[in-house]
Amino acid sequence: MASRKDNLMHRYGLTEDTWDKMYYQQAGRCDICLAPKDPSEMHTDHCHYGKQVRSLLCRPCNLLLGHAVDNPEVLRRAAEYLKRNNQ
Repeated sequence: MASRKDNLMHRYGLTEDTWDKMYYQQAGRCDICLAPKDPSEMHTDHCHYGKQVRSLLCRPCNLLLGHAVDNPEVLRRAAEYLKRNNQ
C-alpha cells in the first residue's frame, strides 16, 4: 500500500508539507461549503483536464465537482434548478 507521502507526490505532485500548508491556509475548512474538517476527511481537488491542484474539499463537494465533470455551466444550471424548485 502506498504511503500518504508517495500518493500525494505521485497523484498530485505535492509534498506532505505543501498539502499541510494548504490545509492550514484554508483554516481546516472545505473550500466550497466551508465546513471544518479533519485532515483525514479532506480530498485534494484537481482539474480533471490540466491536472493542476486547486484546493482541498470535503468528500461531498469534491464529488459534486466530479459529477459535474468540472463544467461550471452544469453547476449554474443545478443552482438555478434548486432556486426554482426549493420551497
